[in-house]
Amino acid sequence: MRAIDDKTHTNSIAALDENSAKGFVWFELDFQWTVDGELVCGHDWGPTLQRNDGLVLEQPPTSAESAALFAGHPHAPCTIPALARWLAEHRQARLVTDLKERPMDGLAVLAEQIPDHARRLIAQVYQPEQSAQAQALGYRDIIWTLYRYPGTTLDVIRQLASIQPMAVTMDEQRLVGGLGLVLQRAGVPVYVHTINDPEQARRYETRWGVSGLYTDTLAPLTAEMAGDAPAPVGESVLH
Repeated sequence: MRAIDDKTHTNSIAALDENSAKGFVWFELDFQWTVDGELVCGHDWGPTLQRNDGLVLEQPPTSAESAALFAGHPHAPCTIPALARWLAEHRQARLVTDLKERPMDGLAVLAEQIPDHARRLIAQVYQPEQSAQAQALGYRDIIWTLYRYPGTTLDVIRQLASIQPMAVTMDEQRLVGGLGLVLQRAGVPVYVHTINDPEQARRYETRWGVSGLYTDTLAPLTAEMAGDAPAPVGESVLH
């Protein structure tokens, strides 16, 4: 989510509320697994994550330990039921998923637990074959993000016919390497991550064919960008 109280990646209801109030309608959320197999919002179980008593969390917790860890914390990562309730109260919001571990299992859980998931969620996939798997789970809108895809520009182009994503997301290196312009000419919307400088955002829009961007700090709708996506989207609303 866009930073809240100077904290990025909280994936919290508080961050959703604050960013929604600022005008964002698209949000990228991170999801992760507890050690006992429950899907929860959150970026990682890294060494910087601390328990309420200040002890460093050295390994992934159980679902019960996760709840206790963040009990009463103003920026606690949301649970899936809490996320479903929030979506029910914010009918215009759409969520872009980021599931780094077991992404298809996570999309299946979200499809089961989020009402009207085909309309409310946008499945972000990492490999070409995952697009068909996401569609089989009922997801209509697919974003192909390239940060885990090792293929070349030519490989990306070859895969587009079978994937037909609503957009392709890439980092700045791939963008300025020319892939963004190639996709733009092919009629495929291009998103870029993570952009927090307004001048850079305008340059990517006007010179490199960017339709939307992921940001931690930019305000929404600072510029009218191509396509139907709001600009920018905030993780960060899109990162």
